[in-house]
Amino acid sequence: MLYRRISYFQGYFLNLINRLYEETGFIDKHTDEQLLIYKRVEVLRWACALGHEDCVKNAVLQFQHWRSSPNPDKNNP
Repeated sequence: MLYRRISYFQGYFLNLINRLYEETGFIDKHTDEQLLIYKRVEVLRWACALGHEDCVKNAVLQFQHWRSSPNPDKNNP
């Protein structure tokens, strides 16, 4: 019973956050305003934590790109 409620919450929240995810995008641009960057951080945190497929896929790709760089510690985000 509780699992069903959790999945309802997850689906509902993913539906709400999907529009914000599409608005903010995944990648920072040099022209982004500071408030948009803060918004993106929160949206991505929630989207990935709730299992948003595109968010998780992009996070894994970014992590793999960072790990495969010659000196990952030099380019720490």
